[in-house]
Amino acid sequence: MKKIRILTFTPVWRRPQVFEICLKGLKRLQEYKPETFAVRPFFIVSEPAAAEQVERYGFDFIYWENKPLGLKKNMGLRYAMNSFDFDYLMEVGSDDLIANSLLDVLNPYFTQETPQITPQSVWFIDVVTGKAAFWTTSVVLGAGRCISRAALELFSPAYELWEPLINRGMDSHSWRNLQKKGIGNILVPLRSRVYNLDLKSEVNINSLDVFLPAYHSVRKILSHFPEAEDVMRLINQNKSIV
Repeated sequence: MKKIRILTFTPVWRRPQVFEICLKGLKRLQEYKPETFAVRPFFIVSEPAAAEQVERYGFDFIYWENKPLGLKKNMGLRYAMNSFDFDYLMEVGSDDLIANSLLDVLNPYFTQETPQITPQSVWFIDVVTGKAAFWTTSVVLGAGRCISRAALELFSPAYELWEPLINRGMDSHSWRNLQKKGIGNILVPLRSRVYNLDLKSEVNINSLDVFLPAYHSVRKILSHFPEAEDVMRLINQNKSIV
């Protein structure tokens, strides 16, 4: 059986404590079922401190200015396409955790060479307030979205998947650009189970209030991730400061 090569793709800006948890999660994902998946994390960083964090894990990265974000992501994509061999690019925010089991859920779509695969829902935890939320999309979301290399090659040689000058709406802009190339999107229903998690903080484009409140305990949501105690430690630390 063919091993699926996955390049995780993460632009980074600020939130070093949250990013450290993300790095731990990606290291865990990298070690999951190596006979089936070959996960290679890749980062586009804009600060020396973030580069030092990435280097401690031995992951690949490049430097690029943080704004405009569209240009930053395009330059990261261009570098990735010219530097790495992979079957799928998986978008993972620098504040995201991806459960190992999500790879198993997506694997049938990988083996069918589906051009674009999007988890239909995502969970959120605010590390400042300790509140949780949940969101289901009818379009696209970035936490775990996978795009095949074949689909990305349609943007060669510049690889401008995102509008270069934008700083918001990254997922929807790239989704529309893929549509223009004839690439559809498969939404994968996760049936309210926890496969992906976005850790919100005071440095975010969208606040937690944009999404539906989740009537689950934070610990129950975190029980799906080995990094749970790191998240709880950060929440308790922030609460003590507030």
